[in-house]
Amino acid sequence: MNLQDLNKELYLYKKYEECTQHKLNHIENGKKCGAAPIKIEVAQWLYSFCKTQNIKNILEIGTGTGFSTFILSQALPNSKIDTIEFHQTHIDIAKENLIKWTENKNILENINFICGEFPASPQPSQKEQGKSYDLIFFDGYSPNSSYLEYFEKHLKVGGILISGNSHLKKIDAQYFPNLANDKKWLYIVEFEDLKVYKKH
Repeated sequence: MNLQDLNKELYLYKKYEECTQHKLNHIENGKKCGAAPIKIEVAQWLYSFCKTQNIKNILEIGTGTGFSTFILSQALPNSKIDTIEFHQTHIDIAKENLIKWTENKNILENINFICGEFPASPQPSQKEQGKSYDLIFFDGYSPNSSYLEYFEKHLKVGGILISGNSHLKKIDAQYFPNLANDKKWLYIVEFEDLKVYKKH
């Protein structure tokens, strides 16, 4: 996939529609579902931004049904991704989607799926002692100030934190002010509901 392909909305629309339909099916059956994909324009921006960064290790929080995982894997094809998702069903769907969308069965070799609740789920760094990340992408519903210590611990100095869902009404009101007032974090840019910070 290249930027020219990505800018053709039809290229992403079918994938976005599949993920959105999964959520709608749950709602129609009277169930809640937190697997809402990032918007197409946000996906395009995320792809373009990540292409400009030197990133080898990624932690994604909130796999959903794999739409943002797909974007990260295509923007950074040589990177390793740990992705955390609470629902095993969503992980299974994400794996199927990634193989289908890329027509590449080897796509999953660089992606480590972790089923659990963040941050109480097993530490992604258990396999590699002392492992840290160049990028943490948080799209796990509502960000909370209590997560900042985890982000600081697991992100390399100079690493990037991309935090989504800033539009949610139930968001921790102190989360973004705490980031803005903490000298450990440097505000970089924002787009739609994503805000980007660099760790000092």
